[in-house]
Amino acid sequence: MKNIQYINSFFILLVLFASCSSDDSSFVEEQIPQIRVKTINENDINFYDVEYKDDGKIATINKSGSGNSSITYAYNTQNLPIQKGEASYEYNAQGKLSKITTSDYTTEITYDQEGKIVLEEAVANTYNLDKTFKYNTEGQLIEIAEHFISNNSGLAPYKKYIITYTSNGSIAEILERQSIDDFTYVDKFESKFGYDDKKNPLLNLHENSGGKEGLSYYMGVLSFHTNSITNLPPSLYFYGKNNLLFHTRTDLDDNKQYKTTYQHQYNQDGYPETTTKTIFNPNSQNSTELIYEWTYEKK
Repeated sequence: MKNIQYINSFFILLVLFASCSSDDSSFVEEQIPQIRVKTINENDINFYDVEYKDDGKIATINKSGSGNSSITYAYNTQNLPIQKGEASYEYNAQGKLSKITTSDYTTEITYDQEGKIVLEEAVANTYNLDKTFKYNTEGQLIEIAEHFISNNSGLAPYKKYIITYTSNGSIAEILERQSIDDFTYVDKFESKFGYDDKKNPLLNLHENSGGKEGLSYYMGVLSFHTNSITNLPPSLYFYGKNNLLFHTRTDLDDNKQYKTTYQHQYNQDGYPETTTKTIFNPNSQNSTELIYEWTYEKK
């Protein structure tokens, strides 16, 4: 099945502050402008324009360039996303995402009493995929166990993703382990991540479309993303405050390292104006460079 990559996010919230006048002791509330992503130029090939609703939520993302499309977003009365393009979202009584439906798959999500995801059951056109989740004492997701069944071959491989974090809560490493019997696991891939200390426009977009910082099901539509935890949709992604500087993925069978680096030029608000993404392929020993240009607006 085609691995669909997306994008994501929003970061600056509406903040009110009070200032004291030198003429009297009354307080005057002043609204700080909200910064949000307006356009994205993806390597002079794809161009995205983001339109917003009056309440600040994303209404539409229009794409032009290699192909023209328009993705419309819809929300319920609690401002939770219920439609993004052809994907629809349903929620349980606690307001937790409980079902995702697309033309390719349907997934149902189960939570424990603390509101943490414990089970995901996806039924796709060509496979079934069950995932279970484990957490540490701080509530961080540290393991995803995945059971995949192909409708064509009947194969049922098992995978485990072991996740570790930096001191500020960003994902530092993901170890992917595989098994054919769910008993004996072998380390297969190791991913490592590094970040800057600036503001992330992907989180900006993600939050403006109803998402939250941290691990979240992808609900965006663009062709790049932050850190994908699982490869088959529905996928969990990590939306952090800061921007990626590098992502390495090492094949532990042959010690080949696939490396992606990111160079950012920032505006005065701390967001990238330009991102240069360089992808190194150890098989061909070649690098591919992509350039993203961002513009923002204040409302």
